[in-house]
Amino acid sequence: FIAYFYSLIINILIFDFVKILRLIYNIILKKLGYKMDYIVELKKLNILYVDDDEVLCSSTKNILSPLFNNVFIAENGEEAIEIFDNQKIHIVMMDVKMHNLSGIDVAKYMRDKDKNIPIFLVSSYTDVNELIEAIKLDLVDYIKKPFTFEKLLSTLFECLDKMKLKGNLKHILGENIFYDELSKKVFINNKPGLCIRKSA
Repeated sequence: FIAYFYSLIINILIFDFVKILRLIYNIILKKLGYKMDYIVELKKLNILYVDDDEVLCSSTKNILSPLFNNVFIAENGEEAIEIFDNQKIHIVMMDVKMHNLSGIDVAKYMRDKDKNIPIFLVSSYTDVNELIEAIKLDLVDYIKKPFTFEKLLSTLFECLDKMKLKGNLKHILGENIFYDELSKKVFINNKPGLCIRKSA
């Protein structure tokens, strides 16, 4: 009975702690002016984060994981290309300075394969030549390390806006018929029809 009582108390405390965390999270988002629907939409997407710093990869994955459906990590350009070619990636976040292939080189490869995928680069310092190359590649942003959570979130929202604008989340199935990844619905003549959900 005592073990059950302690277990019950711990569960109540954990539940309350989670509720408090969610409340604080929502207050922060509202204070920053972020819409919760953006968070919900990001949770349906996959992101690829590329950085040759193993510690930074791990900590950034912990930040990104609650926001996305899947977070793919690559510790060099070759790994990034392999994941990009074999997984469904919606957004790419990548360090500029890496061994062998730089972030710019990998971004060029990805841009050749997909003209519309949102890519943004992160770097410890700003290089004018890299900025010029980044502009040519139509990247969403070029963020200087260390970046704040607010800056990261606003950049991710920019990526989402870009995807919607360019129709990245819509897949044409036929004349006047498309599938929308965010709503998981098939639209016929711009009206929602069949709703597709994963089976349990």
